[in-house]
Amino acid sequence: FTGQQVTGVIDLGAARLDEPATDVARLLGSLEPRSAERFRLGIAAYQRQQPLLIKQRVVVLDYASCLLSAAQWAQWLVLEKRQFDSDRNSLLDRWEGFIERIEVFPWDEMLRWAGEH
Repeated sequence: FTGQQVTGVIDLGAARLDEPATDVARLLGSLEPRSAERFRLGIAAYQRQQPLLIKQRVVVLDYASCLLSAAQWAQWLVLEKRQFDSDRNSLLDRWEGFIERIEVFPWDEMLRWAGEH
């Protein structure tokens, strides 16, 4: 961050060469998990700097990430009963957040918008 503005993304656990759309999807999925309008504004802001960013790819990667994250938390918390340093309620809240987002985020609308040229 520079002040209140995101100016770079560093994820040491996932540090490797990747497509920028993956980083944008992760960033916006975390910062704007419920607001389709703010998600679109985030993509537009990034496109002003990187015009070759493919909007549809960001939306698809965000949706896939949300689905896979929900499945991963289900595996850890229900199947493996993995122990974490955080309290169980906060972990369950995180898992439920992904499930809720899958159910309420306007994915179809976002994909139509992203497919427009």
